[in-house]
Amino acid sequence: MEHLSTSRPGGSGTARVVRPGRPGDTGQHPTAPEGVPAPGGPASSDTGTEAATARLWPGDPGTLPAAARRVLASLVRGPYLSAADDDETWAELLTHLDAVRGRLADMYLDVVVDHDEQIAFVRDATSAPDAPAVVREVPLTFLDTVLLLHLRTRLLESPGQEVVVELDDVVDHLHAFRRRSGSGASGYGTGFDVGIATAWDRLVEAGILRAVGPGRRCVVAPVLRTLFGADEIQAVQAEYARLSREGL
Repeated sequence: MEHLSTSRPGGSGTARVVRPGRPGDTGQHPTAPEGVPAPGGPASSDTGTEAATARLWPGDPGTLPAAARRVLASLVRGPYLSAADDDETWAELLTHLDAVRGRLADMYLDVVVDHDEQIAFVRDATSAPDAPAVVREVPLTFLDTVLLLHLRTRLLESPGQEVVVELDDVVDHLHAFRRRSGSGASGYGTGFDVGIATAWDRLVEAGILRAVGPGRRCVVAPVLRTLFGADEIQAVQAEYARLSREGL
């Protein structure tokens, strides 16, 4: 796994497996372009009453109603839209899904909607020929990768349930990877625990972990389930098993 792909341009958000990080990897890889046009864009050819009604301020060139614009803003801001966190905006997404999908396509973006988990997020429209990379990618270190694979496995083991994790417990579980992480100037060595804690904070910032209560307890974002298809899930499980064997 090499990058953490954000669900909003220039912001923090959700992850996607690319290829495993390497021991001692600092994560300094090229990132995708961060710029993106603002939602709304140029006015369409509609000039009738509906377009006029959609105007929210003097000179507003937009044509979408306010509810659809709020959905767009939430998706682009990221990291994801969840009915559990904002049921009103989720309902507006379902109502205006076609319009929202069309406007995102204007920006080379696609929206993924998981009706079972009631979660939605944006990603690059990878099926579009010669599409530019719009969603910003945050480079991952080897320990970011190990932690992310562990959290994904915890979700797979608890389908449909909320998964709460504690940093100290996770560090203890991942000690099997200490040797693989290296030692000395090129690795983590005795700084392994610090490296895992840093990776933890990066995932909190990216929206994969959400802090709950005192201490370092977090809920694992269920969006991590949605990010992978069946083939990718098998690949994640196989990769995690391989890293576990090599770390021992």
